Amino acid sequence: MQQNKFDDFAEISLATFNLKNINIDHTKAIVALGKEIEAEYEELNSKKIREDRHQHFNIPNTEIEDYAERILDLDNNRKLICGIRHLGGQPNEAFVNILSNFTTTRAELMELYNFKLSKYFAPFKPKHLRYYSKYKIASNEIRNSYLAQNAATIKKGIQFDLEKDINLINPDNYDYYNNYKAEYEKFHIKNPDFKHIVQVNDLELMETSRKGGLLKTAEYKGETIGLIAGLKDDFLGKPAVYFIEILVNQGWKRKGFAKAIQRKFINDVCQEDEIIWGTIDMENQASIKTAKANLREEIRYENFMKLE
Repeated sequence: MQQNKFDDFAEISLATFNLKNINIDHTKAIVALGKEIEAEYEELNSKKIREDRHQHFNIPNTEIEDYAERILDLDNNRKLICGIRHLGGQPNEAFVNILSNFTTTRAELMELYNFKLSKYFAPFKPKHLRYYSKYKIASNEIRNSYLAQNAATIKKGIQFDLEKDINLINPDNYDYYNNYKAEYEKFHIKNPDFKHIVQVNDLELMETSRKGGLLKTAEYKGETIGLIAGLKDDFLGKPAVYFIEILVNQGWKRKGFAKAIQRKFINDVCQEDEIIWGTIDMENQASIKTAKANLREEIRYENFMKLE
């Protein structure tokens, strides 16, 4: 018996994860996904959020109601949840986010958009339709990849040589943040194309991590070489740690420190029954290689289908 009106959407959403090597309880996963879908639906439909988004983006010929999340009934109990989003918060980078309670295809989604959905989003001039899949779809643009692994599996992995000389330190206050921002500024000056891909986290998020005991500065033989941060964030109903940052300072990059810092953090801080996960932009291949070096696997892809 369904416990949440979004559970049928959760069933289809769960099928977009490749979980063959991840230990997940199916029932708990459905409950967790159902609650997550419901929470996002209710938040985006709140009057304040719709008003704030309408005012912030200030797109001509739009109204507050245009920012509502819609549940559309099709036929044979098939339903869609759809709503407008903006990539990077940019008004001219609108896309339509879509969830279904039925298995569908790329071609069918395009047809549904053209004949059922486009009338709701025309003023935004969306460029893409976003949905998720467990495998890469070559005809789509893949933005983010979900990478995950059981902490127990990672802990059993081979220790990197650099690990033994790395110490992870708990900062006493937020003094670390200025150095953290400065390192990003140097990185973006050297790699301007990555400014929109690898971005600095705000102080509030980093402080949430630190106060939860999941933000550490990394020292190597007494010298600060970087920083790593995570959040307690359940993964499909199972205890998990979600990585929000791993930074290696200029002068220490490309020496193998990122994977060593990450594995030491997992080994020292994470519980064996936790899932280690995160989402990484597909253009950020360095971070994907670091995650894979620690046995995390690509299990889900964020697809952007170009709208015709």
